[in-house]
Amino acid sequence: MKIKKISIHEFNRLASERQTLNLILKEDNFKRFYKDGHPPLKANCNVIVVFEFIDARTIQLIINAQGSLMLGCSRCDELMEYEVREEAIEMVSLGRDQGAFSSICIQDVTAEDGKIELLKLIEDTIYLSIPMYPTHGNC
Repeated sequence: MKIKKISIHEFNRLASERQTLNLILKEDNFKRFYKDGHPPLKANCNVIVVFEFIDARTIQLIINAQGSLMLGCSRCDELMEYEVREEAIEMVSLGRDQGAFSSICIQDVTAEDGKIELLKLIEDTIYLSIPMYPTHGNC
């Protein structure tokens, strides 16, 4: 399955069957976050995504990521290995009404061709788990 974008129909199918998606994120997946700075020199994150329906219009994504990134320490600028251990739950609403607990409306993650940018959603979730100013223990 092509992971970058998936159709709304495929998204619904994955949720109705409570499917699990496994993927590996590398350094290229993080470049868009570092336009002015230095992206990770090396990245290896194993990600498991579980799709499940909450109600007729809401799908829950359980995202579990484990791995490591090679980043520059924000104090001394030496390379350091940052361990990624993130478990997050994202709610995706399939209608205009986001509902009381939905954090993402489908319009925010849908392209003109009616496909959900699933990879971007997963990358964003992992990137937001990284400290703004990563440092290693000595700094």
